[in-house]
Amino acid sequence: QPKYGIDLFKLESPLPGATLPARDGSPAHLKAQALFDEMGRICKTAGIPWVMLSAGVAPKQFVRVMEYAYAAGANGFLAGRAIWWEAMQHFPDLAKCSALLRQQGGATLAELEELTKRAGHTWQADYTAFDTLKAEGELCAAYA
Repeated sequence: QPKYGIDLFKLESPLPGATLPARDGSPAHLKAQALFDEMGRICKTAGIPWVMLSAGVAPKQFVRVMEYAYAAGANGFLAGRAIWWEAMQHFPDLAKCSALLRQQGGATLAELEELTKRAGHTWQADYTAFDTLKAEGELCAAYA
């Protein structure tokens, strides 16, 4: 509801990343895409941008999640473990962790960046509600 002042949805994949089929037009692909599309429809109807959380999936699985999400209108991603998990398995060897973060984590981020540039959806923030604020705590009231 607008009274809550939500300005960004952070969502997880409606299906486990490891189970997502290739986006190849198959019945399995279309069924999975329909779930992402419904999330996109809800966000579009609400007029609120959305990003996909990595939710701990493997890097390649998260790239596939993002392919589905961008096809449904996602605006971006928030990733943690999909970037650093493999490298951190070598803790406390900080040198190895650092090297793998640069190699594997960097490669995953580069792949996500390319996908985002190609398929992501931009959005423009609307800050007009701030013009009416005069005291702390009025932001939610501005959306009511």
